[in-house]
Amino acid sequence: MRTVSVGLACLPLLACIDRSLSELPPTPDTVEKKTVAISLNNELDLLFVVDNSGSMLQEHQSLETRFPELIRALDELGPRRPDLHIGVVTSDMGTGAVNTGDTRCNHSDGGRMQGASCAALGGATFLSDVVGPDGTRVTNYTGTLDAAFACMADVGTNGCGFEQHLASMQAALSPGVNPGFLRKSANLGIVILADEDDCSTEDDHLFATDPALGPVTDFRCFEHGVTCDPVTDPRAPGVRTGCVPREDSPYLFEIEQYIAFLGGLKDRADQVFVAAIVGDPEHVEVRAGANNRPTLAPGCTGGLGEAAPAVRLAGLIDAFPGQSHRETICTGDLGAALRNIGASLPPPPACFARPPVDQDQITPGMQAECSVVEVTDPDGPNRRENPLAACRAGGPRPCWQIIADPQCTQTAEHWRIDVDRAGVPGPAGGNLEVQCVVSIPVPPPV
Repeated sequence: MRTVSVGLACLPLLACIDRSLSELPPTPDTVEKKTVAISLNNELDLLFVVDNSGSMLQEHQSLETRFPELIRALDELGPRRPDLHIGVVTSDMGTGAVNTGDTRCNHSDGGRMQGASCAALGGATFLSDVVGPDGTRVTNYTGTLDAAFACMADVGTNGCGFEQHLASMQAALSPGVNPGFLRKSANLGIVILADEDDCSTEDDHLFATDPALGPVTDFRCFEHGVTCDPVTDPRAPGVRTGCVPREDSPYLFEIEQYIAFLGGLKDRADQVFVAAIVGDPEHVEVRAGANNRPTLAPGCTGGLGEAAPAVRLAGLIDAFPGQSHRETICTGDLGAALRNIGASLPPPPACFARPPVDQDQITPGMQAECSVVEVTDPDGPNRRENPLAACRAGGPRPCWQIIADPQCTQTAEHWRIDVDRAGVPGPAGGNLEVQCVVSIPVPPPV
């Protein structure tokens, strides 16, 4: 392979900077230019949205016992294990002003986190597990992280059967509902665990006794929240094809509302990651249930029971390509699903999209040609720049270096930029502005 100059390349999903490239001489390669947080974005706010309706007992037990699989994936990051905030909310938003006769739907959890009842949290509503000034972990709970999470995730099965996962997610992340959980600088991860699709309702009349809407069952959520290839009678039994979230429902919020909401929480798209452990959305079939009432066949069946096809939730996942992950809930064990989600969390933003050019192939290690500047108050009136030198034995700290990191999958060598601070935390609220000469392989001429 050979390399060619293609001008300026920018790391995907990261903001480009406007710094001149004059300090880097022209090369037959190209320059990759990116801006990353000084902390290398080593913070993760992780929100679990857990279906607490009557059919979820086995799934809850598997989540509580297999949660360590997700943490194990984070532990494999070693010293870069994120500073964690972990919260749990339920899917229960009630049925609003409509009384369905089901007392389980007469109240709403409103997206409030479930940790306050756990003695290990001492009144806190979410878990905090972060690195302190001396490098040790500082927590707001007693005992183990696994046990504290298991207590939070034990949300019971008395929630409303009209599950509103996305409305609960939005409420949980809205100002004033769970103070202190959401950090502006942190990556945000959403994990939805559900055996029913989303029924986040814009008009409570969906739950009213209205013959035009059919029986008061969760089939209404499908009929008015999902659209499939046209059929003569949408309530007639039969397999449905081409099913996607409905965009013009008079009763359910459009998925686009939640996509826009999540995107508006962060400055960069790569700071949001969405995962779901749900019923398979590909198999959709309407059946005639008791008293000829229309009902949905399971999207999948397995060791943890059956689950409805999660068409709306899959639509949310599909809206975040490269920043999302979906697993089936229809297994006998959620351990693999949780581990896969942990392993799928976005790589740190300091990863290179293309391999840096080694300017000295005799000296061990990567001898890249880079300009790295530590910037505080990057967009404000007190902007300060501190150029960093490449790390050398006995040289000053902080300094920059390029290292191999298994979490960086964009290059075969797993390269990323790293700052050696000799154990001293970097300044808060700033960026590293990075430019490095990288190579772009092209096929030989035909």
